[in-house]
Amino acid sequence: RHLTGLADWDLPPGGLFFWVRLAEGTDPDALLVLAAERGVLFTPGHHFMADPSGAAPALRLNFSNASEEEADRGLAILGELLRVAASRAAKVQAA
Repeated sequence: RHLTGLADWDLPPGGLFFWVRLAEGTDPDALLVLAAERGVLFTPGHHFMADPSGAAPALRLNFSNASEEEADRGLAILGELLRVAASRAAKVQAA
């Protein structure tokens, strides 16, 4: 619900991780800095690529140690940060 329209993901059949695909032009490293300032951590997807130079923007989220409330709070913060980034990108494109 917090990332609808901002990212794509598949519900994993098992495991502890979600792979989240972001809109082109989204910088996962810059997003990580802003998220970390608010207590939310994730791993940028390019860390899992053999050739990170061509990797599409993505995140790997881990919920193994978070309560449902903590996970919801983290997703809300990521959604807020992604909306701000999308708004800024739209303003740059319009200029």
